[in-house]
Amino acid sequence: MADHHPVLKNMMAKYDEKNSYPMEINFPELTNQDISRIQAVYLGMCAEVDFNIGKILQALDDSGQADNTMVVFTSDHGEMLGDNWQWGKTGWWDPSYRIPLIVHVPNCKGQLIDQMTESVDLAPTIIDWLGGNIPADWNGRSLLSIVGNTQPQLPPRDFVVFEWDFREHYYTDFIEKSELAPEECNLAVIRNNEWKYVHFPSFPSLLYNLKNDPYENDNLALDTKYDSIKAEMIGKLLAHRMLHAERQMANTKLTSTGPQTSHGPPHRRLLVS
Repeated sequence: MADHHPVLKNMMAKYDEKNSYPMEINFPELTNQDISRIQAVYLGMCAEVDFNIGKILQALDDSGQADNTMVVFTSDHGEMLGDNWQWGKTGWWDPSYRIPLIVHVPNCKGQLIDQMTESVDLAPTIIDWLGGNIPADWNGRSLLSIVGNTQPQLPPRDFVVFEWDFREHYYTDFIEKSELAPEECNLAVIRNNEWKYVHFPSFPSLLYNLKNDPYENDNLALDTKYDSIKAEMIGKLLAHRMLHAERQMANTKLTSTGPQTSHGPPHRRLLVS
């Protein structure tokens, strides 16, 4: 696959260079033992974070604030840590985007929830728990009914969408060689429980069957047998981007009493401000 997709080919080549990011690590000379040690250090640091989260929770208990405090533990990104021969946060692979999410709500029994969420869901969840009104033009949705196991339950997400912008200086040579405009230096991903589709403005797309190929090594986008799957994913991605486009001007009209704006995602009541 590295020989066929230009973006991946460039990413793989970067790790064959000395002084590639991060500059402290000479990737071409890493042994399997080196990689295992790096991964062990990372896991050890995760354990340290876990220990200190425990201290915060204990402090809430000791101060009598645990019964009126929501606790959210999450991260802004994942870590490749050598998976798919990549390091840091990069590309379209799950390790970069699959992040921890622990939400503690007082008086709610702990449970493991196997549903897809997005980071944009956090702010609506917090506002909802505080009893506030969620702004209608926010893209996320409250997870409170799921966390608290209350009714009515939100239907599970059918898919999640995430994007990556690679116009940073690290890819300058590749961008110049490919003659890419800044707006072309990005990708959009739509992922459900079985399929992942990756769309580039100026490069071939990628399609993975996550059940059969969880490590995303076998690109099926060029196999005509999967054209219907690819078309379905493209349609859902396009609809998602259309529904979440900036809508201030599109939803504003002039009336005899001045500008009037309607806004809100489809799962919320259309509001007029």
